[in-house]
Amino acid sequence: MRPRAELDLPAARAGAQESERRAKDASTQLARARGVQAALRARGESEEAARAGAVRAFRAVRRFFPGAKAEGAEGALRAAELLRADGQLEAARRELEVCRRLADSTELGQRALLELGHMARREERWERALDAYERVALESPTQAAHGIDAQIWCGRVHLERGDLESARRWLRKATETPWHAALRIRAFDWLARTWIVAGDLEACAGVLEECRLALASVTSEQTQLGERARQALGTMRARALLVEALIERRRAKEEPRQKK
Repeated sequence: MRPRAELDLPAARAGAQESERRAKDASTQLARARGVQAALRARGESEEAARAGAVRAFRAVRRFFPGAKAEGAEGALRAAELLRADGQLEAARRELEVCRRLADSTELGQRALLELGHMARREERWERALDAYERVALESPTQAAHGIDAQIWCGRVHLERGDLESARRWLRKATETPWHAALRIRAFDWLARTWIVAGDLEACAGVLEECRLALASVTSEQTQLGERARQALGTMRARALLVEALIERRRAKEEPRQKK
């Protein structure tokens, strides 16, 4: 008996071929392409030819309905995800740029721009990454999670480049949001790490305590949100780094005494 994935392959290919034919409208065209992608996910996206068919299906949305910007943008974003997973980074980048152009500063467009920033950062193209992150951060509504995420990434890129002042400015802004406890804790975590890099362990400890107090109302909740916040607070990387730095500082002080 053939494996299930092998049995599903002809059906997936047939679905891909169907999705490349013109549908009655853009929404139906996009739904067909989503169906092909769902079939790929069920099989672990292990078949390169089938993945290519899904990419063509998503591209078909804007080919057949160039005026349907929302559907075309989503199709481009999903095509980019498949291409990136397949290692076709330049093709993925082009799809993300199409998505951004069609969706402009909507949430979908900002997601594409954020991903373009991630791609530039992985390639250490720092200025391009910062430009993308800053645009998302400035365009996003105050309460939007992707906007806060972009602020944190701005801080992280500046930290990577050694610009601690700029890193703290962006990370501090992200800590001040009253929404999204998990993102807020992550911002505090990275803000604390900037002080470890600077060698100011007391300032790092101060940021960690500030975080604890700022999130106290959330962490005291007996809810799933409260539980997640407590876990995030307890696993902040800055805590472990601070302990390591304190041990190292103590060891450095004790070594001269031992030599005497």
